[in-house]
Amino acid sequence: MRKLFSFTAAVAWALSLTSLSAFAQPYPDKPIRLIVPFAVGGANDQVARLLATRLQVNMKQPVVVDNRPGAGGSIGVGTAAKAPPDGYTLVLGETGSVAINPSLVKKPSYDPVRDLVPVALLVELPLVVVTHPGSNIRTLKDLVAFGAGKNISYGSAGAGTVQHLSMELLKKTMNLEMTHIPYKGGAPAMTDLIGGQIPVLCVSASTAQQPAAAGLVVPIAGLGKTRSATFPSLPTAAEQGYPSLNVMPWQGIFAPAGTPPAIVEQLASEINKAMTAPEIRRSVTDLGVDIVDLPREAFARLVRADVDRWAQVIRDGKLSID
Repeated sequence: MRKLFSFTAAVAWALSLTSLSAFAQPYPDKPIRLIVPFAVGGANDQVARLLATRLQVNMKQPVVVDNRPGAGGSIGVGTAAKAPPDGYTLVLGETGSVAINPSLVKKPSYDPVRDLVPVALLVELPLVVVTHPGSNIRTLKDLVAFGAGKNISYGSAGAGTVQHLSMELLKKTMNLEMTHIPYKGGAPAMTDLIGGQIPVLCVSASTAQQPAAAGLVVPIAGLGKTRSATFPSLPTAAEQGYPSLNVMPWQGIFAPAGTPPAIVEQLASEINKAMTAPEIRRSVTDLGVDIVDLPREAFARLVRADVDRWAQVIRDGKLSID
């Protein structure tokens, strides 16, 4: 009996050592999946792939980009929100899919505050309001005068996009009557603005850069806290007397809620290190977006504030999509 007990104890001790050894494996010890909730080739996808390339070198494990497009990013973000919270599934979230969609859709599949953990802010995407040259609108006050006593049509990259919601915020702030015309992307909306079918549009600064340089459109206001590097001479909405028109879309990395804090902090550190690499900074800047170094806690506050802000805009405008 003593021998049997000793043998059993020895086996249990060996198993406990094996279990402890497996538990103590350093993170990461297998490939990491980075979900991109948009199609291959877009700006979101390009930023994610630049990050993944550098991150897998630094972390010595493959970082596999998994494109899950659809529903304005909600499909990919919803997939990540339901993934095991072990640090091996991340998602590229942005203002639309994280801060807007859950309040806009009738049956959201995730709660951004409850189901996601902000890991690292990557970039910000400056927005500008542009008009058709023939409208003679050159400032936001000109836009108010132009809209006096009539309904103005405005375009956006699509219903529920941050460009759409930004114009809804502008409409309320400036007390204008405006009708939204959604397009399937910023490019077709820009085409109709250039053609004179619509008088005003909100787009990314990078989308507006070439048409503005050619004189085909006129930027009248930047919507960020500071002037866009793409249009350094363009006054912001705040500079023109509308401080509440401060909109700066962002992209960042999120993990499923419940991911161990130590892993989240390690990921945040590695991602920030990757984004500061000179070759990454150059490539990302060429896409017309701005790399932002923000502490993780500040990023989490930004996400919560934007969730609340856009929920209010959606309620005020009585907006929803199926």
